[in-house]
Amino acid sequence: MRFVPLVIALGLILPATAQAVVCDGSEILCLDLTAQSQVTAAGGIVVGGSFSAAGFAPSNNGGIDFDFGPEVDFSVGSIEFDIEGLQPLDGEELSGGKVSLFSLCGDGADDNEYIGFQKMSPDYRDGHIFRYGMDDDGLADNWDAVVITGAGFGCYYSIADPPWTADETHHIEASWGPSGLELDIDDGAFFCSKPGNGDSFDPADKFFVVGNRCQHYANQHPIASIRNLRLWGTWVEEPTPTPEPEPPCDGELIQANGIEPADAAGEGAVFQARYGHCLGAEAFRVVQLMVADEVAADAPNVHVAWSEGAFWYEEQSCEMGSPTVLDGAWGSLDCEHSAAFYVGNELVVDFALGFDVATFAGSHGLWFDAKGGPGDEEPRLGWTLVGSYTVEPEPEPEPTDDDDSGEPALDDDDAALDPADADEQVEDAAPDGSLWGCHCQATATPAAGLLLLLLGPLLRRR
Repeated sequence: MRFVPLVIALGLILPATAQAVVCDGSEILCLDLTAQSQVTAAGGIVVGGSFSAAGFAPSNNGGIDFDFGPEVDFSVGSIEFDIEGLQPLDGEELSGGKVSLFSLCGDGADDNEYIGFQKMSPDYRDGHIFRYGMDDDGLADNWDAVVITGAGFGCYYSIADPPWTADETHHIEASWGPSGLELDIDDGAFFCSKPGNGDSFDPADKFFVVGNRCQHYANQHPIASIRNLRLWGTWVEEPTPTPEPEPPCDGELIQANGIEPADAAGEGAVFQARYGHCLGAEAFRVVQLMVADEVAADAPNVHVAWSEGAFWYEEQSCEMGSPTVLDGAWGSLDCEHSAAFYVGNELVVDFALGFDVATFAGSHGLWFDAKGGPGDEEPRLGWTLVGSYTVEPEPEPEPTDDDDSGEPALDDDDAALDPADADEQVEDAAPDGSLWGCHCQATATPAAGLLLLLLGPLLRRR
């Protein structure tokens, strides 16, 4: 539980520089919000958004949801967080002008209790101000306590005066209870408190949202990143210790599960590479295969990859199955005969590779690398030797005694005269009808002899 008076610092106060979150164990939640894995481990559900070193950036209709039951009492509580990139953008209530940084609601069917913190749209009051309120029936005109940082409410503060910029980080602290609300921005640069009417926020089941309203309204997410979140309330009873999550599988997070062929020779092959990921094959962002003597930038190599639905080779890309060949310095990738598919926790990729036997001949290693998955650092396999391939010309086919028909092949002396050869003899014949000028051997057939016997008497009569 944390609800203490805040003191306004004197003198010139500059915007706070966000530091890494420091947890002391008193919090209900304490997260730096730079990785989805920590949110999941704390029981949160990412409805939509992305994570980076700047924190969590909610997407449209997105945010992070946490469910709390009666074991946590938020009738007196507080929250603090850093926000980077929040700006006085134009837009009305449902077009990005009004955004919710956090919300705490009753989760019952008829339970409208609500604590919310919003940056208001430019057409509300003085524009780009904050509204931070608490009520027990969900009606904005019946606040139990509310802080509005417009000039007409006694504590003026607008992110447009002077304007917050995309690269600025600001620190927010907000506390609530039956006695009222307190709001502090940038460690005393702005402070405002408002009394309450004595009512408490005390639903049995609570629903806490980072980066949106509890209903996840469209276009009411901040176009900014939230990090270093700490949320306080009171444990009504000692919570049951959360068991350590079981590792997703035995062994390494990413595995090199082999290649086929793993030891062969020729001018190319379709290499079927198998990569395993304990979190599921969909967790891969990129998988790579390199054919090289060693993994070095200046060594001759054929280095190909599969990433986000496309094949890549030497900064060229193609879709699976496209009638395209990507040519490189020492080889090529045939996209039409390459493919990728999931088999359980494996990503199986067929790389159809050809090699230049003139410049890349010899035996080379087959190397894997793969990346993908949540974490402060993206999980990576690292270059791993999985096989070898010898680049050499394909051997000439050995001659056979039989042709495809199964009939014995004819010797040269037994071969029949090719009709084309006969045509050439006719075209080369001398004008007198002799075979002068034909440098070939004429062959008489039995049918020709019979024709001469029949025509002989007629020719003599002439």
